[in-house]
Order: sequence, then structure tokens, then C-alpha cells
Amino acid sequence: MPDAIISRDVVVIGAGPAGLMAGISAAARGRSVMVLERAPEVCRRFLITGSGAAPVSNSSLDVARFHGRHARFVTDALRAFGPDELSAWFAERNLELHEAEHYGHIVAPGGGEAARDTFLAALEEAGGDLYADVVVTRTKAMASGFSLRVDGEVVHASSLILATGADESGCALAAGFGHSVTPLVPAHVGLRVEESWVGLVADLWMDVRLQLLSGGKVVTEREGSMQFTPGGLAGEVVFNISAEAARRHAEHEVLELVIDFFPGKTRAEVTKWMHHTLGEATRERADYALDRMLPMRLAIVFLRQLKVKPDARSMHIEKSDREGLLQRMTATRLRIAGVDKPQTAESASGGVSVREIDPRTFGSRLQPGLFVVGGLLDVSADWGGFEQHFALASGWVAGHGA
Repeated sequence: MPDAIISRDVVVIGAGPAGLMAGISAAARGRSVMVLERAPEVCRRFLITGSGAAPVSNSSLDVARFHGRHARFVTDALRAFGPDELSAWFAERNLELHEAEHYGHIVAPGGGEAARDTFLAALEEAGGDLYADVVVTRTKAMASGFSLRVDGEVVHASSLILATGADESGCALAAGFGHSVTPLVPAHVGLRVEESWVGLVADLWMDVRLQLLSGGKVVTEREGSMQFTPGGLAGEVVFNISAEAARRHAEHEVLELVIDFFPGKTRAEVTKWMHHTLGEATRERADYALDRMLPMRLAIVFLRQLKVKPDARSMHIEKSDREGLLQRMTATRLRIAGVDKPQTAESASGGVSVREIDPRTFGSRLQPGLFVVGGLLDVSADWGGFEQHFALASGWVAGHGA
């Protein structure tokens, strides 16, 4: 930081996509802008999102992909800075966004690093200043704006934009201005389960229907791709229920997952298919026959759970064991032991109450001149670029407002 006391029209705390876009947007309107980042490098969390794809949006972007009691809060931002505006913004900077092969991710050529470098270049071109590896130790509202202490120096700002992402320090700053904050829990993160057998099929990917149960009752249900990990589950469908699971697990609820490995079929259809498969291969090994329906590694696990030797002939599988197979194929139950390490989470759920933020400007309803954007807000979305687009849209809108 500079040694002298400095004054800026707009100070942004946080240099992720939301903060950088807010700084760019404000500087492009002729405001003097300073963006502050606590980490030595910017956009670190963004670079790991989308399992490393770092999407900036999704081809299925829609308000319906946002969830919670106030999901429609995002409407104005997505309307003001939607897919066309986002694509045009990158195109003006010689990056043509495209849809990736999987999950509808909208990405920049060159991936997350290229997108990040574009944000940084745009901020510099607009005249904004970026300071990384600095710590804000105090923020105070004044009649003329805000006073901040940054690494021992005093900074005055007419407008202040909080863009820390889902971060405890950002929540503390917002709470200091009187905002209500919901505690943060990991989101878009893998889940650990008590059953050890999942490790036998680690790295296996399948499309499934997944239910989250609390006390035996269905809480939520989603469909999508799922990955077995050495200690649990990951992948799109797991990430999309992980925040709900994390919050309930923190409240000590007894949670289970129910997995249907044939999401496009009814139980009756799966039953018919299984009986037909085994009936056509009466003299074939059971694991080889079931490989027509399930990955063999998973079929072997199910057979061994039923105490059926995988090399047993299909015709020797008794009726009760066939019922057991059917149950595992359509309703495997696993008990949740917890979530993966928080540092592996791509996002978090919770944050500043959106009821206290104007969705047209992202200005605080409690503190004039204060703006709150991106992941610091209590806004939840599906995994795969939806939160990233909202972060950019909210930053763009707030930069104009500031």
C-alpha cells in the first residue's frame, strides 16, 4: 500500500470475479477505484470452480437455477447483465466464450486463467488500482463516506463495495454495518459416508437420481452425474445438495442418501430389465451378466453384499437375492458422515441477508454508500457457472451504482 493517506471514489474489498467486475464497472464510469485483496493472488477460488473448468456462466442460465426463500432476488442482475451482455463484454476484449463439452459450462478460451487475466487487464485499462496481499483491519462509516485501515494506512472512500465472496471476514464487515448474516456452510462440496464399500468403486462416474433424507423423510431430490470417492461421493448431483446436507449435519440431524442408478426408468422397468438380462444369460457368470446393466465393479459389490459369489451362474441367483439386487439398483442407502474439507468446497451457503440489499443496485438498505455483491450474499445456485454469472452481474450493476 502507499505510505500516504489516500482517498478514492470507490473502494472494493475482494478481488474475485465480482469484485474485479465491480471495480471495472465503476472505473469505466470515470470513478477513481481501488480494489483490495487479502490473498497474494486474485481469483483463487474461481479457478477451482466447475471442477477446474472455471466457468463464467452456464448455457442453462435461468432464475429457476437459483434457490432459497429469496431466489428471485437475482432477477434484476441477470436481466441487466445476462448471457448476451456477458458474451459481448468478453468479445470486446477479444475472447469469444464457448460452451464446454460437459454440464453446459460457458468458459473462456484458455480457461479460468484467461478469464482472470482479462478481468485484470480491463481493470488496469479502466484506470482502477489493485492491491493484493493486504489486510483491511477496520471499516467505519462517516458523513463523507467510509474510512478504512489497510495494512496500517488510512483510506477514505465515498462508496464501499464488499465483494469478499463467501468469507467469514466479509460477513464480519457486513455485520459491522448492521447487516443480518446467516452462518456460512460449505457448498458445492463432496460428502463423506459411513459405508466403507464406496471406496471399492472409487473414481466410478454414473448418472443417478439422488435423494437427501433427514429422519427418514425426503428433504430434496436431484438428478445428475455422481462420482464415487475413496470416502464418499462427489460430482454435480452431490454438489447440488451438499449445502443443505452440510447445514443439517451441523444441526446434528440424521441424514441419509438414497441413490437410484436408473434415473430415467421406473422401478417396474428396471425389474423387467433385470429379469430379462439374467434370464437370457442363465449359464453366464452373474457379474458378467449384470455388466449389461451396471458397471461390473459395482455389480460385484452388490453381489458380495448379498453373499452371492460374483462367478455364480445367473440361474443360481435366488428370488430373494434378485430382490436385493433390485433394491440396491434403485434405492441404495448411505448414511452421511459429514462433508469434505472446507478448502475443497467450490462455494458456501449463507451470508448477508438479501432482504437488506436493493436488487436493482446492490446498495445496502441500511448504510448509504455501501454495496454488497457476489458470494457474500445469501444466494444459492446450482453448481456449474450459475453463481459465477451472478457474481459478475452483481459486480457490474454495483459498479454502476457506486
